Amino acid sequence: MALALAGGCTSAHNSLGTGSSPCFSALPVAEAAVHHQGALLGLRRLPVPKLGDRLSHQVGPVTPGELVCVAAFRGEYRPGSVDHEVRPMAGRYATVVVTSRASTQMVAATFVSDRLPLRFRHL
Repeated sequence: MALALAGGCTSAHNSLGTGSSPCFSALPVAEAAVHHQGALLGLRRLPVPKLGDRLSHQVGPVTPGELVCVAAFRGEYRPGSVDHEVRPMAGRYATVVVTSRASTQMVAATFVSDRLPLRFRHL
């Protein structure tokens, strides 16, 4: 009886249940863009306009209304130390925007700065 109850409790928690869950498949692409440097701070899945005016106009090949996966990393980044950097800068944070199409996930842009452009929750 106790074993059956324990199994029932764990099955409901096998996924994160968040909108960012599909972005975990984009994580290897994002990590490669920062050359596996830095600590992952979080993932978000959102439409490009939610990146804000300053960033959304600099994101590469995405279609209108497309959802993208955004990964944030904390580390020490020098100008040119990440792939697909929109503007070479030094900073403590790298924000990587990855297209969320499962068949062709690719980096649309990487931003380096001393401030995160979005809020990220702990994983």
